[in-house]
Amino acid sequence: MIVKKMLTTGLVALAVSLPVYAFALSDLVVHNKTDQYSTSKLNGGRCSSETGEVTQPKENPHTISGYKIAAACMGHTSDCVAEIYMTNNCDKSGGQSIAIAHFNALKGTLISNAPGPNTEYKLKVTSNNGLDFTLCKVSEPGC
Repeated sequence: MIVKKMLTTGLVALAVSLPVYAFALSDLVVHNKTDQYSTSKLNGGRCSSETGEVTQPKENPHTISGYKIAAACMGHTSDCVAEIYMTNNCDKSGGQSIAIAHFNALKGTLISNAPGPNTEYKLKVTSNNGLDFTLCKVSEPGC
């Protein structure tokens, strides 16, 4: 009985002393400066339009929660790859990606950003402090 009580007390003390397992995931903020819709695929998964995440034309900003990003990254939150499209359904209507962004959703940092086959548009890093991007048309001033 004494051993059981000591064991219970020890487990309760351990549970109370452990920090709650919670971490802050970085939200993704998109500033769409174009007249086109924007969608993406994370780690080759489903198009964001299938989960209701479509950035509207001229929408500033569009914020996608870090928890949605983590789910879409399918367990690869520290090395997630996003293909960005200027369509409302990714590549389903024949659209080509404008950029391929590799980022760490846990730290909120961009690892790399490469242009896609569609060079009419561009993904720019708006802020180096978090996942904050601007979509713009290359022919527009300031892009």
